[in-house]
Amino acid sequence: MGRAAELADGTGGARPDALVPVEQEPLPDGDLADVLAGIQWPADVVGCVLVTELAALPPGNESDGPVGPPAPGEWASTRPDGRPARLTVGVRKGGVHMCGLRVKGEDEMQVRNEMAAELVAVLLGTF
Repeated sequence: MGRAAELADGTGGARPDALVPVEQEPLPDGDLADVLAGIQWPADVVGCVLVTELAALPPGNESDGPVGPPAPGEWASTRPDGRPARLTVGVRKGGVHMCGLRVKGEDEMQVRNEMAAELVAVLLGTF
């Protein structure tokens, strides 16, 4: 049975306009923007969500970051003030998007649409 048939079987009594989450395989290694640029969704896919783990730095450290190699993510993860975090970015075909950042050890999740602008643009480019 193909993937489309498996999905159709799993939606049971869902409304025809219902959104169905589909977990994908992990992305291959490499630069995230390059990997995402190679994705093209079928016409009936209306949006996607990417969840990634990263190191978050306290505000004010942005100017210390590298311009070239090492990659900013690698640089941040080696900093003593870097903290593990999970970034979630959701986009819809029409451009609607939202981002959430949860830093390990903090109770609140930051939810805003103005963070991770480059990642939002790359994800919107997959449609």
